[in-house]
Amino acid sequence: MATYASIQRVVRYVRTVANKQQHGNITPEQIQALALAASRQVLDDCIEAIKKARERQADISRGAHRESAANELGLRQAEELIEPLYRETALTGASEVYARPNYVAYELGVYVNGRLVDPVDNHTFANAKLTGLAKPTVTNPIVAKSGTDFLISPAPASAKLAYYKVPQSVSAVTGVPSLNPPTWGYTIVNGREIYNPTTSFDFEFSEMAEIPLMLRMLEYIGINLRDEILTQYGRLDKNEKLQKP
Repeated sequence: MATYASIQRVVRYVRTVANKQQHGNITPEQIQALALAASRQVLDDCIEAIKKARERQADISRGAHRESAANELGLRQAEELIEPLYRETALTGASEVYARPNYVAYELGVYVNGRLVDPVDNHTFANAKLTGLAKPTVTNPIVAKSGTDFLISPAPASAKLAYYKVPQSVSAVTGVPSLNPPTWGYTIVNGREIYNPTTSFDFEFSEMAEIPLMLRMLEYIGINLRDEILTQYGRLDKNEKLQKP
C-alpha cells in the first residue's frame, strides 16, 4: 500500500512552528482551510514543474537550451510527490467522440491502440479525414479535443488517457481513497482537541510531500521558512512511521 502524506504529522509540525513563532493556536477550521489550499498549491507547483520540463525537452529536441531556475522544482521530485495521483483510464465512446474521465487535473497523453498520439486542433482533424494521402488509419490514428471530450478517428480497438487526477484524500486508518478533502479529525478531551484518526483523511500525495505541504500552510499564516529550518521543527519520528497503518 502506498504511503501517503499524513495530515497528523503535517498539522502537528505546523502547529509546533506556529507556537514557536508566537502565532498562537490554529483552530481545526483554519487547519481544514489551510490543508485544502496547500493541497491545491502543491499540485499546481508539481504540474508547473512537469510542464517546464516538457518545454525544456522540446527545446533540446529543436537544438535550443534553457537553464532551470535555481529554485525550480525538479521533474523527478514533482513526479514523486504526486505519484499517487497518476491514473490511466480507458476512454469510452462512439462515433468518434470519447468522454474524458472525471477529476482530471493534468493530461499526460492519449494512447490509441497502445500508441501515444498527440492531439491536433479540430480543423486539422476535420481536414485529415477528407485528405486521401493523410487520412487517418488504424496504424496512424488522429486525436483532437472537443470541449472536455476527445475525438478519435478511426474507431480504435483501445484508447486510454494517462493523467494526474485532482487530489482528494485517503482514510488515515485504511488508506482507502475518499472524495473528502484532507481532514484533521479530532475529539475533545478535557477541553483539548485530540487527534482522531478514525475521522481523519490524509493528503492524496506521497509522504515526500509533507514538507512542501507544511511550508505552504505556514506561508498562508505569514511564516516563511526554508526547508532545512522546517526539518529541524518537523523531523519525523521513525517509531511513529513504523506504527502507521
